[in-house]
Amino acid sequence: MLAETDLCLDWFAQDYNRVITPEAREEFYSLWSAAFEVFKVHAQGLCLRDFHAENLFWLEARKGTERVGLIDFQDALWAHPAYDLASLTEDIRRDVSTNLTDPLIERFCDQAGLDYNADFLAAYAVAGGQRNTKLLGFPVRADLKFNKPQYRALLPRVKRHFQNSLKHDALLDIKIWFETNLPDALKAS
Repeated sequence: MLAETDLCLDWFAQDYNRVITPEAREEFYSLWSAAFEVFKVHAQGLCLRDFHAENLFWLEARKGTERVGLIDFQDALWAHPAYDLASLTEDIRRDVSTNLTDPLIERFCDQAGLDYNADFLAAYAVAGGQRNTKLLGFPVRADLKFNKPQYRALLPRVKRHFQNSLKHDALLDIKIWFETNLPDALKAS
């Protein structure tokens, strides 16, 4: 998870002509490593990492949960259960109503046998914050490295999700780091 945040440092920062010094990079890694401590409260589980609406399909002819088809799971690994939930509720390609987010998190916890409490909400904020940090760099890299400028249209939504994650106390030090080193991530597009 730490390595994935390099997309922000290497691509997003470059796009805004920001130079991240080695000292700032080390501080960034240290802050994220400290934030990841919230994940230790819950057992890890299978994490698909790219879990969003475009990778889900409704299979009408099937029954129950077998009606949900899934693609793009080749990068799955073990991680905190909040990661895929944040990926789904903070989709970079479509808006999910903020009125749905808390009820969906609560339902997820209920169905997964997890306590819907401050510990889980901190883990959700950190998972979403990490994911959106990575995704700040994704559209820039897609454009500059793979000649896919259309992905830049995703940046405003990513920034909104990222800024929302940073409201949580678990990410306060990371918010300060961004204010100091990469304030462009905190500005509306």
